[in-house]
Amino acid sequence: MMKTIIIAVCSAVAYLAIVIGLTVYCSLRMMRAKNLRKQRESEAALQASDKAENGTVPTEHTELMEKREHDSSVIKSDVDARSHISGVSSHPSHSSHSHQSHNSGRLMLEKLAFPRRQLQTLGMLGKGHYGDVFLAKAHLIREGEPETLVIIKSLLSREEYHHQEFCREIEMFSKLTHEHIAKVLGVCCDMEPRFLITEYSDWGDLKQYLWATRKDNGRRIRPLTAAQKATMCSQVALGMEFMAANRFIHRDLAARNMLLSSTLDLKISNLSLCRDVYATEYFPFHQQLIPLRWMPPEAVLEDEYSTKSDVWSYGVFIWELFMLGELPHHERMDEEVLKGLKAGGEPLDMPPECPQELYQLTLKCTAEFAKDRPSFSEIVSIINSPDNTRVCEWLNTCSAPSADGLIVDPVKPQAKQAIILGELKS
Repeated sequence: MMKTIIIAVCSAVAYLAIVIGLTVYCSLRMMRAKNLRKQRESEAALQASDKAENGTVPTEHTELMEKREHDSSVIKSDVDARSHISGVSSHPSHSSHSHQSHNSGRLMLEKLAFPRRQLQTLGMLGKGHYGDVFLAKAHLIREGEPETLVIIKSLLSREEYHHQEFCREIEMFSKLTHEHIAKVLGVCCDMEPRFLITEYSDWGDLKQYLWATRKDNGRRIRPLTAAQKATMCSQVALGMEFMAANRFIHRDLAARNMLLSSTLDLKISNLSLCRDVYATEYFPFHQQLIPLRWMPPEAVLEDEYSTKSDVWSYGVFIWELFMLGELPHHERMDEEVLKGLKAGGEPLDMPPECPQELYQLTLKCTAEFAKDRPSFSEIVSIINSPDNTRVCEWLNTCSAPSADGLIVDPVKPQAKQAIILGELKS
């Protein structure tokens, strides 16, 4: 009798295990089928965009000219509406609008297409959000220039979000023509990895320059004067005013993303070397790397980006410039900075040699609520206001700043480039 009961109980347990196992298995199959269906629907929605020859992403990307033929793939040309506030809804658009957007994106890529065989890589600058960033020479990319130094951003990621960001960056910088914004010179989309080719300035990014002027870093370059720093604040404000007027949002405004020329002119760029060179300046949050110390509360906590979030970053940039590239809130851990943002953000201390007018502007830019921050047009007016006597005098005397005498010792151009850029990675 007991043996019969035991057998019955074991049979029941085995039956339940089989039922549960089959239920789990079927659920997984349904989830996979659903994901596959979504993927196919996404691919179908992209059929109107330009198709290009694909290639497997090389495991080593120290040489950009490697070519391998693969199946065709599609670049999605629509960008995230949160990044480009041109009134485009983030919800699925009507088919006519989608078709028009895809055609526009295809024409833009065709216009910017550049043969990758005319690129000669010089070295790797670092790793960005979606791929490696290189310094290269481009042959005949500009009329009248046999060779032009350029920056190449490669798209190595397979994630759709990164493809969107890549397209967003192409759209933004190709449509913005301003003396203080780096311009897209070309794209290579004939095979993978895809390349975005942008302007380069002969003294590299501003952050490296500021570091090279610090006493605790050997001071290989004479520091900027307060007047020259005020002029740079004005240049960036003018560039961002133009960007905001064209309804674009940068989302990573900082010294590391400013290109500096030998005449001390700045161009707003978007190198975003977040995975090695400037890894300490980015914070992993919600499965993304974000420039936490340059971001306002609404962007970090609610994922709300606007021109007013760029204004916050601009205020931090002023502080960063006068502090010679110091990390904002350097005395605090990332988690403490995040906690402070949840409480509305904490003001930055007044940097040495910073005019009171510019420090007050920094405080206005980093106001807790976006509505309380000035627009970039207002910032330009504040900087150039006759009431800011000292700043106006500096701007007048530095209208055409010269870099003569900035280098402590005479150096060859190659050595100077190494000072500003740091050693290129082979």
